[in-house]
Amino acid sequence: AYLEMKKDPNFHQSSCISWFYSNFYERLFDVHPMCRPLFTSGIISQGKFLVKMVSLILNSLKNKDKFVKAMEDLAMRHCERGVRGVEYGIVGDVLFSTIHKTVGSPFTRDVENAWKLIYSSMIQIIVPLCVEYERTGVVKRTTERNTDSDGNNLNSRSKGSSFEDQRMSASDISSSH
Repeated sequence: AYLEMKKDPNFHQSSCISWFYSNFYERLFDVHPMCRPLFTSGIISQGKFLVKMVSLILNSLKNKDKFVKAMEDLAMRHCERGVRGVEYGIVGDVLFSTIHKTVGSPFTRDVENAWKLIYSSMIQIIVPLCVEYERTGVVKRTTERNTDSDGNNLNSRSKGSSFEDQRMSASDISSSH
């Protein structure tokens, strides 16, 4: 899609990456204008951060602990800046539509489903932390939430492999396209 757009003399994006984040923030501010004040560093630096976070997330899918830590860090930063849990639904919609617009026809149903698996894995960690922060003003990391007052692990028995199942499905689908 980017290469087609680049043929238009009125198209002024220097790279597919800048086109991606420009589209992302344009749509985000269009559907959720009240979030604009959260972005004080400028769209270029914010866009670079967005791309960096997407890369970090994709690279951490193979390591559950790294993925959870990245999502907790992201949730903590967003909570401190005033992002509410409910806003992640809006961001997901904006993300999917932006990927579809910038990727074009290679954005098949399988690719879309892979992104939905990845995003749902993200918000399963992020949204509960945001809700906790909204209620208490404190965000506890997984290790803090899963230990008792003596530091004993409360999750000693296996909880199943829902994260692993989702991660494998998402990475299998996305690597095949």
